[in-house]
Amino acid sequence: MTYLADVKTVVQKILSEAGVSLDEDLLNTTCKLLDQTQNSILLEGNRQSWTACAIFTTISNTRALNEEKTECQCSLSAVLEACKISVTEFFEKLNRWAEIIQAKPRLSEHINRVQSTLGIATTLYRRCRQIFRQVFALEILSNGALLVVDGNICTFNSDELFGFIWTALIALRKISASDLLTSIWVLLRVFEVLIKNLITAHATDFFNSEFVNAIEERLGENKFLLALCTLFGKIIGESREYLFMEVKRFQIYSFSPILKDVSSENRSAPGCSYNDMLLQFDIIRQSFDLLYEKHMLNSLEIDERIFIRPSRLQENSLANSPYDEELDDAITEVFRGDMPNTELLICRNAQKCLEQLKPDNHAFVDSASTEIEIRQQISLPKNEGLFLL
Repeated sequence: MTYLADVKTVVQKILSEAGVSLDEDLLNTTCKLLDQTQNSILLEGNRQSWTACAIFTTISNTRALNEEKTECQCSLSAVLEACKISVTEFFEKLNRWAEIIQAKPRLSEHINRVQSTLGIATTLYRRCRQIFRQVFALEILSNGALLVVDGNICTFNSDELFGFIWTALIALRKISASDLLTSIWVLLRVFEVLIKNLITAHATDFFNSEFVNAIEERLGENKFLLALCTLFGKIIGESREYLFMEVKRFQIYSFSPILKDVSSENRSAPGCSYNDMLLQFDIIRQSFDLLYEKHMLNSLEIDERIFIRPSRLQENSLANSPYDEELDDAITEVFRGDMPNTELLICRNAQKCLEQLKPDNHAFVDSASTEIEIRQQISLPKNEGLFLL
C-alpha cells in the first residue's frame, strides 16, 4: 500500500526537474491515477517509468493537442530525463500502462502517434546523413569553413550545417503533414534551398565533385533539385523522374506557403525569403529552433533534436559527425538505455510502422490532397521499417 502524500512528493520532484508546471488539480489527478493503479496491480520494474506514464496520461487527457495552451506545455524528453529512463523503456512501459488503465481511444491514438512520429524521424535522420555525405565535401567542412558573402564573413562546420538542416526539417514537419512521404519532400526542399544559397555565394568547393558534376550536367532553374532527386533516388531505389515530379508538386502546393508562414512568424528576421540564408545563418537556425520547440511542447512528443544534441552516450561534440557512417545506426543507441527487452520492443515498434506501409494504406503528400499509395512511392530495403533502431 502506498501513501498518496509520498506519491505526490515523487511526482512534484520529477515535474520540477523537468521544468513542467501543473496546476493543483492536474497534479492531484496525476498522483491519484498513479496511486490507484499501483495499489490495484503490481507495476513491475522502475517506478519512475510508471510515474512518467501517469504524467503523460494526465496531460494528454486534459488538453487539446497541437493548440497553443501555455498552461500545460510539457517536454516529454525532459520528463524522461528527470525520471532517468530511456525512450525505449518509456515506450515499453507506456504500451503496458495503456492496457492496464484501459486507455480510451484518444489516448491510445496519441501513444501510437508519438511512437510513429519518432520512428519516421529516425528514418529521416539516416537518410539526411546519407544525402549530406554525398553532397558536401568532408575536407572542407570537417574543421570549419569560411565564406565571404556580400562582404560579410560566414563561418560554420559540418556539424553546424547538418544541425541547421535537421532543425529546419523537423520544424517544417510540424507545420505541414508529418507523414514519411511529405517529410521526404521537405527534406529535399531544405537541401535545395541551402544548395542554391551556396551556389549563389560561389561556394562550389563545399560540394563533392560528383555532386557538382551532377549539377553541371543539367540546365535550368530545377537543375539542383534534379541532381538531388538523382542522388536520393539511388539511396531509396526510386526513379529520379518520379521523385522530381512529386517534389515539384509539393513545392507548389505546400512548401512555398509554409516558408511564407515561417517568414511572417520570424520576429528576428521579418520578411526573410531564405535567399539570404548564409548571411542570417544563426538567426534563421534559431528561428527554426524556436518554431520547433513551440510545436513540440504543444504536441507532447519526444524532442527530435535528441539526434543532434550531445547525449550521455557521446563523449565529445564530434561524436555525432554526419561523416561517420557507423553512427547512422549506432546513434539511435540514445533511445535504448540498459533495457534487457530492448530488442523485443524494437521489433514491436518496427512491426507497427510496417503496418502503415501496407498496400491498402495511403498518405496525403500535399495540401491538394494528392493521394498516393505508399508502396508505389518508396522502396524500403528488405526488413527495414520506419523505426529502424
